[in-house]
Amino acid sequence: MDSSGEVINKTPFGFLCNNEKFADIHFIVGAKNLQQRFPAHKAFLSARSPVFETMLFGSLAESKEVKVPDVEPSSFLTVLKFIYSNEAQIDSETVINTLYAANKYHLSVLEDHCIDFLKSVLSGKNAFLLLRQAQLFDKPELEKLCLDMIDKHATDAFTSDYFLEIDLNTLISVLERDTLEIFESKIFEGILSWSKTECVRQELSVTPENQQFVLGSALKLIRFSMMTLKEFINGPFQSKLLAEDEVDKLCKELALKTNICEKPRCCDSFHDEVRLFISRSFSVKRTYFFIGFLLHQIGNDGYDSKYNTKDKIVITLIDEENNIEYLLSQLINSDNFIKYDRPIMLTPDKNYKIKVQIAENVLPDEDYFFIISEGIFYRK
Repeated sequence: MDSSGEVINKTPFGFLCNNEKFADIHFIVGAKNLQQRFPAHKAFLSARSPVFETMLFGSLAESKEVKVPDVEPSSFLTVLKFIYSNEAQIDSETVINTLYAANKYHLSVLEDHCIDFLKSVLSGKNAFLLLRQAQLFDKPELEKLCLDMIDKHATDAFTSDYFLEIDLNTLISVLERDTLEIFESKIFEGILSWSKTECVRQELSVTPENQQFVLGSALKLIRFSMMTLKEFINGPFQSKLLAEDEVDKLCKELALKTNICEKPRCCDSFHDEVRLFISRSFSVKRTYFFIGFLLHQIGNDGYDSKYNTKDKIVITLIDEENNIEYLLSQLINSDNFIKYDRPIMLTPDKNYKIKVQIAENVLPDEDYFFIISEGIFYRK
């Protein structure tokens, strides 16, 4: 997460925060080797938090020193500042622990402020981390935002370290979604890494049998039939996670497919792939998912001897309205098809532009049509 801290409004009693003056209670906060001691005032704490009121004035009231081993000292200080001055300095390093502390002491305003901060820094890379927090603290609005983010930025989400930390139930619930904008082979790569990490967590040796065990029913949620035979052979076949009869059945099924590219998960209900000629600047009349480019044969008996299979080609798709660039970069191969690592949604009423570079030289207009043959799309 990446954002500067935010502050909410102050009140006049902030000077008493973490101040020994008039203090009648002390808190020993943090794990043993990282403990800090904070002075406080029972009346202030109890006036702002029913949890502190019960703790300090209830029938089982604490003594003059209270141990709080489950809260980080920095987050406890944030809680104290909020109680005394209505001020809360929240940043990406402390927000999760502060949310835990705000929830623990029933400080709903501070809790809401933490949630708002998390919404502002939500991205594909941290969506699984924040999804776990949303579920832990029962925040359905944040949970929905996280799931939407995972849908739209699934490749980033499935390749993040936080994905490896989720539990099996969360994994299953995400794999059941039809709206993930990701190729099925990428999903399989993700669950393969997750299964290895889960084996280590459960102190099991990393073997195909144990990976099958920790994945359970999650493995059955991979839609292998959406892959091409090439992706299936390079991934699931080599993983040895599938039974031989299932592998044989899928190989025969996939060998009959005519698609040049695997279908993204979000396009499961769409028609077969569409090949369309696209000019340097273009727009679309309906929503498409853009997969990649077919190239004319280059360097063999092809169109232009200036370009050959040893050259590196870079094709940039530019969303001119939002100033977003989607980059493709690889050596020209014998297939003459290059694919994005994720499906890209193209929507009507936007203008798109294509820039082509080969061997670090931007192609002039007259050469564009000798290189780009067609674009590969999926549509409803």
